[in-house]
Amino acid sequence: MRKLFVLLAPLFIMTFLLMGCGENAKVMEVNPSETGSLMVSVNWPNSNSAQAMAIPISASVITLTVEATDLEPITADIVYPRTTVTIEVRVGTGRRVYAVAKNSFGGVVATGEASGIDVVAGTNAPVSLVLIAPPLNYYPHEDGYSWRYESSEGSGYSGYIVTFEGTATMADGLNAQFRKQTIFNSDGTNPTYVDFVRVADAGVYFYEDLLTTAASTYLEFPLAIGNSWTYYISDSFYGIITVEDRESVTVPVGTFDCYRLGFVYMNEGVEFARSKTWLGDGVGVVKGKIVGSDEESVLVWKNF
Repeated sequence: MRKLFVLLAPLFIMTFLLMGCGENAKVMEVNPSETGSLMVSVNWPNSNSAQAMAIPISASVITLTVEATDLEPITADIVYPRTTVTIEVRVGTGRRVYAVAKNSFGGVVATGEASGIDVVAGTNAPVSLVLIAPPLNYYPHEDGYSWRYESSEGSGYSGYIVTFEGTATMADGLNAQFRKQTIFNSDGTNPTYVDFVRVADAGVYFYEDLLTTAASTYLEFPLAIGNSWTYYISDSFYGIITVEDRESVTVPVGTFDCYRLGFVYMNEGVEFARSKTWLGDGVGVVKGKIVGSDEESVLVWKNF
């Protein structure tokens, strides 16, 4: 009897649906005269623009959502290198298409929107979306912001705290922020060092003291893989900084989509050390590591 029921069950279910019993049968019915199509094309920013450089196009998946007051949301994905998709939608007015592009780490890298779209039965409505990257902030610097880092054994110190606290007018006439760094040494001493930082649209610049007339370029914006510049600490001591890659980095504070920067330190033209720094959007420095050793520091706390 049990075997007979298993064999006949699909027949009972099919008969139930054909008779129109239950609400699901009505939902499954499609009337071509009540639908039209949206032909959605996604446009990335010009490849030479700062917007485009901030978006890792080849790693992106774009999720499109069609919404309206009389519709359940409809979603469709576009995977690079595709830039178009056709979505069948019930006829009506005031349809909205919203696009969210995410990178391989799941982070949102761009969004786009088109609204007020009318769908007519049996027709294709063209929809063009321009993706815009959200503002990026790889060096947060609000007054009062603090970060605490823990360092590995062998570093000579257990960690340090970085805090932005106040502003000053530099010798070049520009305003910069006080950046305090308190080091927790293994011998129990906790010295505090102060330098000055100016953050602008084009980059981040360091001043050694109030009398410094020429700031050193620590970061050049927008960050883009392959970009390189020189960070001068003195006339003979400098670092060559290169944006090497983007990586997902997990530390006690969380997981972040980071740019990995490689530092090559030179003294009178001779290389003497290398390091890596990971910068996360909205958080700043997430991790640092000396190449060729076990020394590294990771972010364990922040107050924002």
